[in-house]
Formats: sequence, C-alpha cells, structure tokens
Amino acid sequence: LLIGYPDAYIGKARLLEQRCNVNEIRQTLYDLTTKNASFLPGHIEYCRALVMSRDWDKALEQIKRILLIQACCRSLSR
Repeated sequence: LLIGYPDAYIGKARLLEQRCNVNEIRQTLYDLTTKNASFLPGHIEYCRALVMSRDWDKALEQIKRILLIQACCRSLSR
C-alpha cells in the first residue's frame, strides 16, 4: 500500500516512535529501504532506528550503505 510513497513510511515510523515500538519502527523502515533503495532519508531513519534499538553492528553496516549511496549520488550529479 505504501510503495511509491516513501514519506508515508517515515510518517508511520514517527507514529510508532511516539508509541515506543522500536521493533515495528525497524521493520517499517527496513521495508522502506528495500522498496525504495535510492531514498537516502529512509536509510538515515533506518540507521537511527538501529541505534535506538542498540543494534550497533547493523547500524555500522547501514552507515556504510548510506555513505555508498551518497557517493553514488554525488558522482551522478557531476
């Protein structure tokens, strides 16, 4: 239902954050990053959720992905 509307995933994550439901936040943002792989804000929010849940290894992996996506975006804009 939310495919094609990445901002809807972010909004859902914000609502879940108010309810302190970290596992659902992670799942929602994971879905966002898999369905909208080039949407950088989704990756950043997913990393934030990983840090909230103290999953340091996955957070580091996600940071590396973010840096790769950012580098790719920079090279395309030149």
